[in-house]
Amino acid sequence: SSGTWTKPTGCTGVVVEVLGGGGGGGGGSGADQGTGGSAGGYCRKYIATASLGATETVTVGAAGSAGSSGSGNGGNGGQSVFGSFCTAGGGAGGGGGLAGPGSGGTATGGDINIAGQQGGFRIGGGKGADSPLGTGGTANDVPTGSSGYGSGGAAGNGNRAGIIGQAGIVIVWELA
Repeated sequence: SSGTWTKPTGCTGVVVEVLGGGGGGGGGSGADQGTGGSAGGYCRKYIATASLGATETVTVGAAGSAGSSGSGNGGNGGQSVFGSFCTAGGGAGGGGGLAGPGSGGTATGGDINIAGQQGGFRIGGGKGADSPLGTGGTANDVPTGSSGYGSGGAAGNGNRAGIIGQAGIVIVWELA
């Protein structure tokens, strides 16, 4: 959860993994199916203890909300951050009805930066995007939820609402 990380005594450095929240799936309207939510960006970074403050602020990106039935757009996932080091943007919410999918989240500041996957297009139902730590939902006659962290929610088919995305995560591996 969001809060403050405190550097422990004897810590020689950390490896942080930062993943943004996944976007929610777009809602369907009649024959027009929504598109899946996009995944959050991901970054990973080694930080030497000398570069770390005594505490660092941690923000975990929220999940994107589901798009309502009748072509409602899914909500965007929230941004995840570790101090001033790494930022992983949230994935865009899926479009409702005939709208196309949004972009995956961006990532900056890491030794490894991976942009989030884009949600699935509406033909056959829009699958939510997978993330490095999660699986997007599937959009069949009855959409299924996504799992893990940072993945996108499935789109709604017919007149169904979309499914919410998954919240991001910040993992801090403390090295001794």
